Amino acid sequence: MIATPAKSSDLSHLIAFREEAAGWIQELGYDQWRQAYPPERLSDGIDSGSVFLVRDAAVTAATLTLTVDADPELWGDGELGEPAGLVSKLTVARTHGGQNLEGG
Repeated sequence: MIATPAKSSDLSHLIAFREEAAGWIQELGYDQWRQAYPPERLSDGIDSGSVFLVRDAAVTAATLTLTVDADPELWGDGELGEPAGLVSKLTVARTHGGQNLEGG
């Protein structure tokens, strides 16, 4: 597995990838990711270099966002005071779900 920064040309692929994951989450009965993720926010993440594709050969196995910008609505003051890298929006393709993905 190799993680590489997403490019603007990956936007439509990432949107479809997220839609697949949202459908799976809803099939499990969870009320999460019902609203489509705004493409402009995803595009902003790509432009800032925080969105990554995790590839298994030529296949995208997962995607994630890595940032140092913590959301104050999700984290407390003590947590916000510590430097950290935050992984969010981790999404695994159904073709690779449950396979214990790891780097090589």
